[in-house]
Amino acid sequence: MTRMAGKAKGITDFLGTKPAYAQMGAEAIGRNAQEFAKVTQGNALAANAGMQGLADIQSAQAYADAGVAAAGSAAQAGIVSDLSSGLIGFGKSQTAKGGIFNKA
Repeated sequence: MTRMAGKAKGITDFLGTKPAYAQMGAEAIGRNAQEFAKVTQGNALAANAGMQGLADIQSAQAYADAGVAAAGSAAQAGIVSDLSSGLIGFGKSQTAKGGIFNKA
């Protein structure tokens, strides 16, 4: 005992070299942060793709609805045009004969 008592050594001097726990912890935290960033980026890309798909579907539906409305408007315009042409033709034929009520 006297031999050890004469030297001022700590208990760690007898254990040898110890692992660099601070460095290991810093590396683990860095790897976890990189993994979290990659997962978050992947989730954002997947959500963006889903939203873009929905936007494309809604755009196509709006385009189809506009086409149906335009076709309906064109059909109604054609009906009105045919009706007005018929009425004008009927009116011209009646004025040449003296009118509807003048049966001379």
